[in-house]
Amino acid sequence: MRDRTTIGVRNRRLCLVLRRLRALSGLSGLEVTAKLGVSSSLISRAESGKRGINRDDLSALLTLYGVDRPVRNALLHLHTNATNPEMLDRGDLDFHDDLAAWTGLEQDATVIHHYEALLVPGLLQTFPYARAAIMAADLGLGEQEVEERVNAGIAGQSLLRGPSAPRLDIVLHEAALHQRVGGVDVMRDQLGYLLEASFRTRIEIRIVPAEAGGHAGMGGPIVILDYAELPSLVRLTNKVGNLYLEDHTDVAAYQRAFDGLHTIALPPDRSAHLISKIASNMT
Repeated sequence: MRDRTTIGVRNRRLCLVLRRLRALSGLSGLEVTAKLGVSSSLISRAESGKRGINRDDLSALLTLYGVDRPVRNALLHLHTNATNPEMLDRGDLDFHDDLAAWTGLEQDATVIHHYEALLVPGLLQTFPYARAAIMAADLGLGEQEVEERVNAGIAGQSLLRGPSAPRLDIVLHEAALHQRVGGVDVMRDQLGYLLEASFRTRIEIRIVPAEAGGHAGMGGPIVILDYAELPSLVRLTNKVGNLYLEDHTDVAAYQRAFDGLHTIALPPDRSAHLISKIASNMT
């Protein structure tokens, strides 16, 4: 049973970044408290998000960790707005380039549950597919902005590498396999990559067959992030940003929907066979 305690999405993001900053500094929690002359509970509070941290202590931590001004300002902005509702505005997402690769909430998840009906999830997209998907979304972006988004998305796949990589629990509707994003060649290569990914140790892919009929995923994509020491989180994505839900009732509702999709989806071996079949028949 997951812990459903609400701690606030901005506060959650702040504590995850502070964990990583301390790791980069090479300091243990005890070493930090000794250098700052503060109580031993300060680091625990700062990195758990359960009780928060005051601005002066946060500033002292950032100084000790050698954080430069752009990152410092972004983190102080998060702290100032930590008690606001779940939506992260664009200012919350404008972190310095040095930290942009690991400030997302997905980076510290232990399990990512992801359902999509019409699109292969970003963590499993090929470069041509990702580019075609962004172009098809018609976001009014210039060529340079498109390339930046594609590169950022592909770079984000690095979180799947390494000993602390999260486990991916992917459910796709069969329709996503037939959607010829970018054309036949791009889609065939994407399906091949998806098939290869299905055999990785920490990735499980299940397909909801077209004949399954009505199901709990018809309301849209579902992303649930599980953490080792923090409550689970639901991410809802639209064209301009992300909405994060952590209220226990909201998370439980999405978990029920995802569990329902698991029930009607094909098991991993049959799902892999279906992916292979569709790819081989794509002409």
